[in-house]
Order: sequence, then structure tokens, then C-alpha cells
Amino acid sequence: MNTQIIPDITNITQIRKNATGFFRSIAQSTAPRWVSIDSTIQAVVLSPKVYEDLVLRARTAEQSRVEILDAAADQAHLTRII
Repeated sequence: MNTQIIPDITNITQIRKNATGFFRSIAQSTAPRWVSIDSTIQAVVLSPKVYEDLVLRARTAEQSRVEILDAAADQAHLTRII
């Protein structure tokens, strides 16, 4: 996923003025949009595709972690037997 380093920050007032345009632009983008209220970041908005990709990557990473831990436990068990 190629995301920009400097976040694209949108104030809630701008979203209220053009919510349809804001959400349509999100749907066509791979970059997250940061939402601020009173100059403080309150949320990050992602397109459904980017969110799904993120969830899939997290699940894959978790499965890999579990497999590594299982392999290490198996190796430790074998070492104790020998």
C-alpha cells in the first residue's frame, strides 16, 4: 500500500459542506484521510477496498505469527525429547 507521508487532513466543517464529494473522493483513493475537529485529529477514513486490504494483511500477519510460534514450540518440544 503506497500512502503519503504527510496526512491529508480535512476539517469536519469542510466535510459538512460537501460530504458527498468527500466520501466519493475517499472511495477513489488509496490514501487515508484524517478528519480534524477543533484542530485535533479525531478520525482516519479509508476506502472500503483499502480497509479490506488492511484487514487481510493483519490476518495474514497474525496467522504467520501463530505458525512461527507453533513451529518454535514444536522445536522446543523436540529438543527436550532428544
